[in-house]
Amino acid sequence: MLMDRDQAHNFESLEREISTRSIESLASDTEFAGRFASTVSNYFGQSVQDLFAARRYLTVAAKYVAVMHGNVAAQGLLLEQLDRGLSGDVVAITSLQVSRRLKDYDRGSEYLREIYYRSSKSPYIGYFLGESLVSSGDLVGFRRFALSVLEDASTKKFGDREVLRWANLLADAGEASIALEFAGLATASEETVFLRERINSLLSGAHSAVPIRIINLLHEDRKWRIGSSSLTRAGYKNVQRHIAVAGSALPDALVAGIIASEVATRLLGKGATACWLSHWSVWEEIADDSSSGVGLVLEDDALPFTGAEYLDRIIEATTDFDLVWVNDRMSSIAHGEHVTWGLSLLDPWEQLRSWPGSRQGWGADAYLLTRQGAQKLLAMAEQDGIQNHVDGQVGAFSTAIRSEPLNGIQRRIETMQRGMSLPAERMKATSVNVPAFRARPFGVSSTVTVGRDS
Repeated sequence: MLMDRDQAHNFESLEREISTRSIESLASDTEFAGRFASTVSNYFGQSVQDLFAARRYLTVAAKYVAVMHGNVAAQGLLLEQLDRGLSGDVVAITSLQVSRRLKDYDRGSEYLREIYYRSSKSPYIGYFLGESLVSSGDLVGFRRFALSVLEDASTKKFGDREVLRWANLLADAGEASIALEFAGLATASEETVFLRERINSLLSGAHSAVPIRIINLLHEDRKWRIGSSSLTRAGYKNVQRHIAVAGSALPDALVAGIIASEVATRLLGKGATACWLSHWSVWEEIADDSSSGVGLVLEDDALPFTGAEYLDRIIEATTDFDLVWVNDRMSSIAHGEHVTWGLSLLDPWEQLRSWPGSRQGWGADAYLLTRQGAQKLLAMAEQDGIQNHVDGQVGAFSTAIRSEPLNGIQRRIETMQRGMSLPAERMKATSVNVPAFRARPFGVSSTVTVGRDS
């Protein structure tokens, strides 16, 4: 059965609903349930060949079943499709996405394990199972499973892609020693040389006492466990949990009072506003901290890309700057280009020149901020109010325009700066070619969750 235009439109509408509304509101909405029931039923009634041909709709159809009937029903339906002959790779990816949408991480790993063994221990599916185990916070189970995969990889021929993906996952999750063993199985290349340098930096044994504040919601202990464990293993010894503001707790009147315009209100919603306020409160802590001249701000999706010694080198090299972007989105690796290992500084304005039209923001997942820089941010935020997402506005506060804008992101910076009361003593920002941290969500982000009112 080929998908006609009306059916495709229904799936697009369903996808929008599921991606923008909470599970609770969807499950209690009888109009929503009735509007899409026949569409999803007809979809799963197709032959497996037609189902595969229209696989772009599989995830949203399975999410609908999960919302209406629970994860057990959705995963059982996916296993039925696997038994009918649907590709294990497709079923595994869908299973992972459904469990993440429901935040059912523990059972999500159980279902992926079932798919993995039914698919003859496929290394591709095994990677998603490993990622799911980390997402659930089962770091002991992840290590045990990774060692079993390593044993298989030593006796069978794994492709370089699977080996390198596993090595990076292990490095991100704080298992650098096992990551190095995986990297040793890959064919020598520029990528493997860089990866080995990265892993060796995590294994250097060096320590850093830089104050690190991880923005993390009170009910998201899972993310805190993952992040703090990985940071500690990478040599970071001063890791603090900064409880994030919950968007659901924000009164409408407060949001209206602190956002600069009606346009910004429509752009942000409560979730992004809460994220803004979470960063704002961290700036206040750094500005008041006389014991240290610099602090590292992390969202709980950020994990170490390098060891602690590299961050100290960045601090030594950037004494003239108020803010240093140390995340992957503002680094040289952001667009997949080959990067030589080593530290060099990048001008943020020049970095923006290479951004494709699809890129929307810097990401506020990892940045260094001096005490003076925090004071400047606070003064500007109080003066101008919230005008955009926190990363975009901080970028506008701190980026020096050095030439005629060439693309959309540079033009947005120029437009935002025209509406700001920028001080005479401007903030100075830089970024680095090799990031110190990378965003690794391991599930739905906990600082700006699915839904504008989260």
